[in-house]
Amino acid sequence: MAKVLVVDDSNLMRQLTSGYLHKFGHEVTEASDGQAAVDYIKNKSFDLILLDFNLLHVSGFEICQIARKEGKSFPILITSSSQGYSPWIHQLANSFLFKPYSEAILRSKVDALLDSEETAPIFSTSGWNSPETFIHQLRNNIGSLPSLLDLFSTKKEDKALGERTFHLVKQAVEQATKLLDNYSEIMRPIALEKTSVSIDSYLKEIVSRHAVSQSPQITLRWEIDASGLSNILLDSKWMERAIKEALNNAQEAMEKAGGTLSIGVYVDRMHSSVYISIQDQGAAITPYAQEHCFEPFFTLKKDHSGLGLSWAEKIVLAHEGVITLSASDNAGTCVLIRLPHSQNLKTAPKTVK
Repeated sequence: MAKVLVVDDSNLMRQLTSGYLHKFGHEVTEASDGQAAVDYIKNKSFDLILLDFNLLHVSGFEICQIARKEGKSFPILITSSSQGYSPWIHQLANSFLFKPYSEAILRSKVDALLDSEETAPIFSTSGWNSPETFIHQLRNNIGSLPSLLDLFSTKKEDKALGERTFHLVKQAVEQATKLLDNYSEIMRPIALEKTSVSIDSYLKEIVSRHAVSQSPQITLRWEIDASGLSNILLDSKWMERAIKEALNNAQEAMEKAGGTLSIGVYVDRMHSSVYISIQDQGAAITPYAQEHCFEPFFTLKKDHSGLGLSWAEKIVLAHEGVITLSASDNAGTCVLIRLPHSQNLKTAPKTVK
């Protein structure tokens, strides 16, 4: 008999899972939200955790982090119906189970994890453009189909379940197809067509066309240091896409509470670079998200692809630049883009003696 913690904000799913686990002979503790799960993890011992990551108060990602920081080595089985699941959770968890699942599928997963001598996560991250990332994400979409069909075959008389199963199967296939298209596009090399651009005017034009400039809750503040600021060579179409992805994130971060969005441009003559900064006043992202935000398919948001900042990084790298993201509780999140500018910096004024 194993001690299992079931964390799920769905009463139906939590009770169904607990019923299965009791039937398997395990001792079960239930938590309906993230904070309750954290309290249990800190104060009780478990052999396994079944964890939904779309939770109130504390996310599944944060629960995984807390458990590992507390030195807990028990296996963690992520359970979710979200298509926003990211393979990067495998740095902290051991396996994934797509909901809804049948009794047989659940038992096979639970038995495998409890019988395994492996306590470390089974997946190690690789480069953002690694096929392993894509394969893992694709498996999450189509890998759920057998369990869905198995569940349907055991309860064909349940019309509501049948309709739900049909919807989930269709959704999984559509998302797998979309994933194939997205991966094919992001892996394709970018052919740049650079032109000379006045970076401050160019940036203002992009922002004026973006929805963030129309939001009544968001105030724009421009911080442009025009000294030594001359035209820069870039592909205006591609770079606009990168900047828009950063603006999308800023707008989303401030859509509820509002605030000031600071957009800056300045030249670093010593390092022959131009910097573009986009600083929001929204809630700062977690250190875990900050670490992985540029990796394709990484997302903490439901129904998001996790490709926006990946595209931004790909485009900036193609321009031989660098993009970074920093965050703090007091200042929100800042996206900083550094672009090379050595080819057309203004000549420094002569010193008058």
